[in-house]
Amino acid sequence: MRLWKSPSEYIHSYRDTINIDNYAKTAYQRNWVIEMPSQVDNGIRELFVTIKALSVAKAECMEGRATVVWVVRKITASGGVSDEIYVLKQAWRPAEKKHEGEIYPPHEEAQAHHIGRVYSYEDVDMGPRIKVGTKDFIRGNLEYKAPPSHEELNTNQKRAADNLDDAEKNEPFITVISTSDQFMFNFKTGTVVDRVLARTLLVNSFGWPLHQFCDLPELIRVTKHAVDALGHLAYERGTLQRDISTGNVLIFSPGGPKSTEGCIIDFDCAKTTDKRWPALVRRQSSSANAGWAEEHESNFRILQFVLDVKGKVISESLLRAMTLAAPASNAMAYLDHLEDLPSVLTAENLGLFDENFTGLIPDFTNYMAKKGARSATLPFASSEVLLSERIFTSGSKPAVAHNLIHDLEALFWCLVYICVTREGPGGRRREELRPDYKVPVGDQANNIALRNINYCFFAANDIHILARNKSSLFMNNDFVDCIVPRFHPYFEPLKPLMVRWWNILRTALQFPTLFEAPLLAIDVELGKAYRELEILIPSAEDRRKSADVTKSRNKELAELRAWPPGVQPGGPASFDLSPSNHAAPESLTHYKDGPSSPTPAPRTTHKEVPAFKKAKADSSANLRKKATGKCKSNQLVCLILGLNPLFP
Repeated sequence: MRLWKSPSEYIHSYRDTINIDNYAKTAYQRNWVIEMPSQVDNGIRELFVTIKALSVAKAECMEGRATVVWVVRKITASGGVSDEIYVLKQAWRPAEKKHEGEIYPPHEEAQAHHIGRVYSYEDVDMGPRIKVGTKDFIRGNLEYKAPPSHEELNTNQKRAADNLDDAEKNEPFITVISTSDQFMFNFKTGTVVDRVLARTLLVNSFGWPLHQFCDLPELIRVTKHAVDALGHLAYERGTLQRDISTGNVLIFSPGGPKSTEGCIIDFDCAKTTDKRWPALVRRQSSSANAGWAEEHESNFRILQFVLDVKGKVISESLLRAMTLAAPASNAMAYLDHLEDLPSVLTAENLGLFDENFTGLIPDFTNYMAKKGARSATLPFASSEVLLSERIFTSGSKPAVAHNLIHDLEALFWCLVYICVTREGPGGRRREELRPDYKVPVGDQANNIALRNINYCFFAANDIHILARNKSSLFMNNDFVDCIVPRFHPYFEPLKPLMVRWWNILRTALQFPTLFEAPLLAIDVELGKAYRELEILIPSAEDRRKSADVTKSRNKELAELRAWPPGVQPGGPASFDLSPSNHAAPESLTHYKDGPSSPTPAPRTTHKEVPAFKKAKADSSANLRKKATGKCKSNQLVCLILGLNPLFP
């Protein structure tokens, strides 16, 4: 890395002749010249100049990946800069983990399926055989010895995967906690993870995080593109992204701000597998003559008898597919769970892939996390991922491997987060969650309930608070009664979609082997919602806000393209993603907690949950009932009553 001094002069910052005062105040506002391989990878090196820092997540800490992301432009042979905008990511990846550049699909494939396009990537070196790594290059192979005592710090915003042999959770680091005359340090001890400095250069992938949407159709269109990307990665490449967040689902504009698309980025936490299987319907055809055990035949006949009694017609191939997926008792519970089934059953209404589906189902059940592996951003992570245990089980809870349904759930929580904490286009935080908000007289209860929902599902730093609340929400089927009423009024049109998405997730988590194709069901619902939103006429105020977002995007793109040497368009972008920790009502750790009440909510225990009854999302009368915020009378008087948390 060199400092940009002029179009033809780039200077190393360690030179004693350099006057750092002539450059921007911080390292992230200065313009750096960075070498990267050319796209054709023929040994040619190309120069790129940093224009603006987009993210500096822990970049100043000797902990974890210390990632920094820049907007960059290519330096031409004449010393100028090209018009094309690139995004350059620099991070310290675990040496044993695959470079994310190897996981991204090829350029044309990625472009067709809404995935970030890699221009080039590399591990930084100081010569042919000298990699820039933490173990030898920085630590000089010194042995690490822990201090005599230390205080455990909880500063990592990724999950601590206790059951996945996660070395990063116990990686040692030093944090300065005082900048007075006498420095004080906190030590975190553990296993040293060898890391290498890795760079990934993306082209045509500059955009805005999901919550900075322009209008509701764009929000749902981009979300649908993200679902399509996840499906392609899983079924065609055996890959899971594993870190879905509002910052990793981008809104980008290949044809200008008015023609936006979705784009999935960041494969640092991704995992791939070669263990892949055909869909159940295709698998049963190969099992008809081989591997069809006697117990399968018995289950087959039981299911056939039950369906005959119910008056349902099903093809032999579908019946065999269900028999392969689960025991007859589970299959019958699944059929009881599905409401309003037609008399003739198809793969679609049974949640299965049909015989035309040629993709392969990735199997991650035997996946063992590598040293230094991590997955999931806390506010959006599934509780099954956070705790590594199934929600819908009785007795002991088996460990859970991160799977596609968990990425789809993370995308769901991204939308819920937006609906609860934002007030409309552009991603501005709703005023009720701002620290200077004056609560109107008589509205204190509603405000406490909103802040409690925000804290228990998104803002808490305690993994167990987030996980137990999400788990409880699924077990008690409380989303319609306790979360939907807290949506900002702007997102009223999304309520039916979010309720249907919730039902799909809950079914998939209850019957993971039988509900084979939740992604297709979610994709269908997003398509329906998008068509409905396209014909919805927004208010004049909403049109004005959308126009302001478009104007802001145009201005930002113009500044980046018109960047003159030595002028910084701005410091690191402030995406305002923090879910308002200051807004958390003190001492409340469950979404049903509230002000003191003489009648606390009944305590719920973990028992086997019977099949739930599907919410009638398309019933206008039922939606009006949901909007009142009332819960079942035998559980709550209103959303905010109850003292005892569900999980102590």
